Amino acid sequence: LYRRNPKDGWVLWLISGEMDEESIGGFVWQRLSSEQEIDSRCKAVGTEQGIVTSPVRLRLDMTKMQVEQLLGKPSGRFHDTFMYLHEHQETIKDTIYTWDNSIDIVFRNGAVWAINVNLTKGS
Repeated sequence: LYRRNPKDGWVLWLISGEMDEESIGGFVWQRLSSEQEIDSRCKAVGTEQGIVTSPVRLRLDMTKMQVEQLLGKPSGRFHDTFMYLHEHQETIKDTIYTWDNSIDIVFRNGAVWAINVNLTKGS
């Protein structure tokens, strides 16, 4: 999905891999420059639909300070990327699974340019 305005926009890729079965296991939400082209398979969303919401108020264009106030100190950093890792266990039908959540936040010019989120279920 994507949305454009005269000076920029964003694109949202939903990710589903083999381990996700029929569920969405992650997403990439990224700012677009006015020069970037959109893959023809992506669907445009209008202004009434073009709002991405999340249980966590993480959004594009946040500053590093705002991200740290919301999520705390990152688990790791690599250049202009904050990496957050979280692991927890959940029991499903008497089987204990370990879930790994990862969030990579890429900054450009001091603001969030891209957010990559993945949820992985192990056994």
